[in-house]
Amino acid sequence: MESTQQSDRETYRAIVLGQGGNELLLKPAGEGFLLLSVEIPRCQRLAENMTVVIRKEWGQEAICLFNPDVSAAFTAANDHNYQVLECSGPARPHPGTEWVPVSSLSERTFADPADQVAVLRSLAECDRDAGAVALGPFARLGWFRELQGWIEEVIGPLGFHLAGSFSQLNASASFSLCRFETSGPAVWFKAVGNPNLREFPITLALARLVPQYIPPILAARPDWNGWLALEVKGTNLGGTQDAHDWNTAASALAKLQIESIGRFETLVDLGARDLRASALLKRVRPFLDAMGQLMEKQTKVAPPALSRSELILLGEQIEEALSLSTDLRIPDALGISTSIPET
Repeated sequence: MESTQQSDRETYRAIVLGQGGNELLLKPAGEGFLLLSVEIPRCQRLAENMTVVIRKEWGQEAICLFNPDVSAAFTAANDHNYQVLECSGPARPHPGTEWVPVSSLSERTFADPADQVAVLRSLAECDRDAGAVALGPFARLGWFRELQGWIEEVIGPLGFHLAGSFSQLNASASFSLCRFETSGPAVWFKAVGNPNLREFPITLALARLVPQYIPPILAARPDWNGWLALEVKGTNLGGTQDAHDWNTAASALAKLQIESIGRFETLVDLGARDLRASALLKRVRPFLDAMGQLMEKQTKVAPPALSRSELILLGEQIEEALSLSTDLRIPDALGISTSIPET
């Protein structure tokens, strides 16, 4: 039972910086210090769980910046997971921890030398004028306060303001997903990076072309590939088995597809994946050629590899099916699927 519980959770060492990165939150350990150890459920939203634990156990409101790459800095194996955070409000004292000035850090500060390497690497990467520029906009210290200021500028003229409470659901150097409580309706900020950059222009286009199916977008930040949207009331399908809710969602999706007829070229030009029969026909032979080369290297007996002649026959059957679907003259429309990065 114990091993099962351990496999369901994972531990991170939290590099919690004060606003501006001048202080580091550490836990005394003998003559030195350790980084805070945070245990969260495995395979769940890292940022959401990390920020909740930091708030509840260590009394700090903080936001995740990024997961630093420290693997190349160690000559010996190191399986520690690190996450860099910055306080979103004033640094607060908490029993069992100390705020240590970054300027005073040395080899003697850390009980574990690996922590020192991780901290120094992270400080260099989140510096405003150095590494953070290359990593992405959300690796930079202070970006969250800048975001809050921008949101206030957007929602102030609408008659409401930030209420202070927020949730950070996803975080990385180039991706962000946050929910903010306001004096009116809640708002969501989302930003995307590679390989999902296409989501930014496609989302803005859908909000313009079929606004009745998209949460109202209040403003966009092209420099961050991000946008601010009003929260939409409704039922999350992940939390219900009510057939009525699922039928309603399926009906809305069908209506959205009908509304998109005649607008497909616009979406393709903005980066939507082209899965029309005419486009797929061009990919059948190259795909099967690649599969043939891989099957020649296959070592497993089951399932059996297809011969070249079998692959040629399969290709002819697929091309015939695609040609027949073209003859049916079914209008091209928007489809919703899981995003798969292109190589």
